[in-house]
Amino acid sequence: MVERSELADKILKLLEEKPGQKARDLATALSVDKAEINSILYGVLRGKVAQDKAYRWWPRESKNVEGPDSTLTQKLDTPLSRICSYYLDCLNHDDQGGVSVFASSNFGLDYAELTKMPAFSGSSEELFENEAVRKLLSRVRRDRGRLSLALGYPVLLKKIRSKKGWEGFIVAPIFLFGFRDDASSRYASPALTDEMPQINNTALR
Repeated sequence: MVERSELADKILKLLEEKPGQKARDLATALSVDKAEINSILYGVLRGKVAQDKAYRWWPRESKNVEGPDSTLTQKLDTPLSRICSYYLDCLNHDDQGGVSVFASSNFGLDYAELTKMPAFSGSSEELFENEAVRKLLSRVRRDRGRLSLALGYPVLLKKIRSKKGWEGFIVAPIFLFGFRDDASSRYASPALTDEMPQINNTALR
């Protein structure tokens, strides 16, 4: 597995070679989930890179920035400002519409595969008997500011190819079913809501 520091070096090198890339461009080039790229840009590389008004990333010392949208934004170094910056980036990419993750990754999967639809089995408690699902839930709870849990069904497996020739698959659910936490216990497993599922625009496209 590639260490975060090594991935940070690769991100910085890509930005030095081609300044002004967006998080999704870096994710595609490195075959890494965009959430992982954002985590490093706002974390390990904070102070070494900066973002302009068009949500493009530049090396902090870059002298090749041109145009009114390329003014490097100074950001407050607080947890709230980093969370706000992350969600602003999400809004900027809202035209992509929805949820998709890499089918495989050197940094761990952002999903867990189920053997059956829990809504058909009578109880969502069975979901968390799966070790992979429990690990995913633990990851979400550790990083509640950026991650949320959802059930996707059915799923589309789409093949993609980057400009550099890398090929891989993207997993995109058709419908997204939400979860609700147990307000009486922070350690209780979340339950599926009774609400209608959301349609994942990424899969429809």
